[in-house]
Amino acid sequence: MKNYIKEIREFRNKKLAELAAQIGTNQVQISRLESGERRLNGDWIEKIATALNVKPSQLLDENWNGKPILGIKQEDLIEIISIIEEVLSERHLKMSTIDKIKFAYAVYDELSQKQTHTAKILYINDYLADKKSA
Repeated sequence: MKNYIKEIREFRNKKLAELAAQIGTNQVQISRLESGERRLNGDWIEKIATALNVKPSQLLDENWNGKPILGIKQEDLIEIISIIEEVLSERHLKMSTIDKIKFAYAVYDELSQKQTHTAKILYINDYLADKKSA
């Protein structure tokens, strides 16, 4: 059965190891599920969909990319992107629009728990610093 786990995982900027750890398995297992080498049953679909923050059906839908797969409201996405742009400007960094969107999706879960604008800026700064040092 064709699935879009890898595409969605990459869109979320998640590594195999990160997804595997989130659902309590290993990278080899995730790779086999992504490739279709291992059968994708209901339990796997539910665990992976939860970890990737998508509806289970979207893992199997070839049109997943055009849908609001992450449940982010447009105004939230706009706010996050504007914060990212603010931080990039302060650091004299540039990023393509698509990379800003991917970045926004990657940090959404954590960022949505930050209450103040300053806390969100600090989180984005820390995130960028971690990525640069990695």
